[in-house]
Amino acid sequence: NCTGSTPLTMPILEYEHVNNACSITAGYMYQGRESRRRGSYYYADYCNGTIWAATMDARGIWTSDIVQAGTGHSISSFGEDAKGNHYLASFYSGTIYRISTCKDNKDFVHTQPRVTCKWLRRRPNMVDKLCESKEVYENCKSTCENPTC
Repeated sequence: NCTGSTPLTMPILEYEHVNNACSITAGYMYQGRESRRRGSYYYADYCNGTIWAATMDARGIWTSDIVQAGTGHSISSFGEDAKGNHYLASFYSGTIYRISTCKDNKDFVHTQPRVTCKWLRRRPNMVDKLCESKEVYENCKSTCENPTC
């Protein structure tokens, strides 16, 4: 019921303040080198540290996916460099982190059984079991966790 001479633009996305979520920290549209991230708008919640990436489909409808839940950081700001890379600032630690895509170690071979990250990606039923191994988890980050971390 807002009236006035300037039309209002409604939000493209909304989220509930649950799980200690309290405040949106606005980010940037990714324009860097990683093609699968290009066109994603990154934002976060200050209180619970969750990071999302929002994308618009061909019909103009926005959807949002969690990139990293509960980072433990009070994300107070995002930044972008000249190459389009994204950074976030943690308020309490004062640390600046670069957001990048995790990649699997293509040379990794687990000893028992002979498992590679590629082999594991083709067998989703084995991911939960084998990714519990620290060795597999550290070498197959894209397979064992969210592909963007």
